[in-house]
Amino acid sequence: VLNLSKGLVVFFLAVSGVCSVYAGEMDWTFWQERFLQSPSTQTQSSGAIQEPRIKEVYVTATLPDYPWIKVSGYRDRPVERCTTCHDGIASTSPSHPPEFGCSVCHG
Repeated sequence: VLNLSKGLVVFFLAVSGVCSVYAGEMDWTFWQERFLQSPSTQTQSSGAIQEPRIKEVYVTATLPDYPWIKVSGYRDRPVERCTTCHDGIASTSPSHPPEFGCSVCHG
């Protein structure tokens, strides 16, 4: 009975190890490259795949009540790159103009 329980423990540890190797979570670059390689992004005439690119929005807004304060000065980030990760979202909303960026409020 002792050998059987040792065998079961070894078996379950081996299965757990194999499952954990295959269940590793991929980072955002893997999924973005996979998205860009999908057939919907390929051009029909040349068959070329779009190259991954980083989209940038320049944070140029000022506060309406305080025009001497630049929004980019809050976190010292004049360029916002959130639109790269949120590719495919047409527009956030009128209350979120792109000139304000994302990380000023959302971190």
